[in-house]
Amino acid sequence: MILIHQNMSRDNVAGLDHISGMGDPFIGIPFWLHVDRERREYLTVGAWLYLPLGEYDHEDFLNPGENRWKVVLQLGYQRGLRQHFDLDVLLEADFYGKNDEYGPDKLTRRQHPWYEAKGRATYLFNNRAGSQLGVGLYVDQGGETEIEGQLEGDQVKLRSFYVQGCTMLSPVDQVMVGLFRDLDVENGFKMSQQLRLRYLHVF
Repeated sequence: MILIHQNMSRDNVAGLDHISGMGDPFIGIPFWLHVDRERREYLTVGAWLYLPLGEYDHEDFLNPGENRWKVVLQLGYQRGLRQHFDLDVLLEADFYGKNDEYGPDKLTRRQHPWYEAKGRATYLFNNRAGSQLGVGLYVDQGGETEIEGQLEGDQVKLRSFYVQGCTMLSPVDQVMVGLFRDLDVENGFKMSQQLRLRYLHVF
């Protein structure tokens, strides 16, 4: 299980408050369809289930939790290019349950699937911690919402850039840091910058 703590600021959007709290935890497992360690070539599929346990208040526009179930399906491919470089591609589809406490009037909100394609080049440091530093681009599209059965015409399209590094603190503990920035957004908030921190413990 992975736990997320979110800290969100309104950043020049009038009427929105600063939000901080625990997001929805999620669980899942990847399956390895192809493994070639000599070429560092891997093909995986994964499924992740988000649990509606994060902090949510129907009176707030921004919330750490979503008050709904979510399933994420992923297909990933990685290939070593040279001794210290990897290239990987990730395709993802998100499917949502309903939020039956949306807004002050507790309306029913549904959302169409969200699709993402991500590509990244990674430099592998030659150290015992397996440190990595990668740069990449990703494209998202979809997610049109329905409120009480009425389509909102708010399908999102965005292109984003990110830099992300990770290292092992021990054989079973990993820390990851990423800086993300939106390049172009249609029907959504443009994220000027986002810092993501992740700690992973393998049981």
